[in-house]
Amino acid sequence: LIMCLLAIVFRSIEEGRAYAQRVPALAESDAVRAQSIALLTLIDLLAGAQCGDDALISAGELEQASGVSLFYGPILVRALLYTFADRPEEARAAFDAALQRAVEHGDEVATAATLLHRTELECRVGNFALAAEHARDGYEITRQLGMPSQLGHMAWAQAFAHGFLGDVEVAK
Repeated sequence: LIMCLLAIVFRSIEEGRAYAQRVPALAESDAVRAQSIALLTLIDLLAGAQCGDDALISAGELEQASGVSLFYGPILVRALLYTFADRPEEARAAFDAALQRAVEHGDEVATAATLLHRTELECRVGNFALAAEHARDGYEITRQLGMPSQLGHMAWAQAFAHGFLGDVEVAK
């Protein structure tokens, strides 16, 4: 998985995808298999490819059985897929499942990431007050964790939601 990410960052998305395609067959645990399927789907999604949810649903079952919380695992990636496919109710249900899993495992990084993307979903469907609430909660988590890069993402999410609310000072 690390080679996949390095290839994407330093070479090309195609090379990263090639690494990601090999991982599920080599994975020695359900958690790694689930993470690799999620990563492969995320790569395809970000590259603009058509993505189905069958593999993510199966990988989500592996994630559930693994007993761990995966960062950008299949449950969260499925929520992103539904968001970008304009399927807000399914996205919301998947985000709820990802958030519940992250909270149950005490995974605050995954919790913040889920809140970041949930903010975008709620803005897309016009629930700006709820979006601002998610952004505020995510910002507070990342502030407490002392994660500057994630803090920047959550500051963007707050500005995004508050911009739609017309609250220019908070958005600034």
